[in-house]
Amino acid sequence: MFKLIYQKFQISTFFEKLLLIVGIAIGIVGFWFINTVYYENPTLSWQFLMAIFLWLLLIFVVILTDSNESRQCCHLTDSCFSLCSCMNILSAIS
Repeated sequence: MFKLIYQKFQISTFFEKLLLIVGIAIGIVGFWFINTVYYENPTLSWQFLMAIFLWLLLIFVVILTDSNESRQCCHLTDSCFSLCSCMNILSAIS
């Protein structure tokens, strides 16, 4: 199982690797910031709930961006992509 994950990571693009690093940084820094603010003022307010919601929304956008990038990438060796969809992508590019 881990060998398959390692092989998938080897064929990923630079943008996907960069997006992984940015996503992890958003998760860690956002959690640290929200945790610090909550320890300073441990009351639940609307501003605090909006900050948590926007942080989760930002993580969701990073996941959607990576999902969209993975769908646009064309690997003929993957079984999840058909040759027809790869030809459509290649014809749209040129």
